[in-house]
Amino acid sequence: MKPGTKPIITKQKFIEALPNTAGLYTLIAERLDCSRITVWKFLKKHPELEKEVEAERERIIDLAEGNLIEKIIKKKDFKAIKYFLSTKAKSRGYSQKLEVENSGEVAVKGYVTFNPDEWDKKKKEEVEE
Repeated sequence: MKPGTKPIITKQKFIEALPNTAGLYTLIAERLDCSRITVWKFLKKHPELEKEVEAERERIIDLAEGNLIEKIIKKKDFKAIKYFLSTKAKSRGYSQKLEVENSGEVAVKGYVTFNPDEWDKKKKEEVEE
């Protein structure tokens, strides 16, 4: 496009530019020969196209999940299996949780100590004053 000329974007051109962009404005803009800001402004004028962009994002997520599943099944990749189970099988107990036990005081990197009982006493004293 010549400098100083405005791109003519139609809804149809926009929809045709979407596939395999993951809904990323920069990639859509490259296909439409315009700036990322122009894409953003176009979507503000045509909010009904946001669902098309979202559908493209979801499609790419589905492809990524499919590739992950393929890696799990074909290669039996332990890291991929662990990742999948920790994100998709939480209801079955597969998650990455950090269990913390609290005795009443919390220390943060040795700099701050917080005792909830002391805090409550100070708050009561402030209210009574």
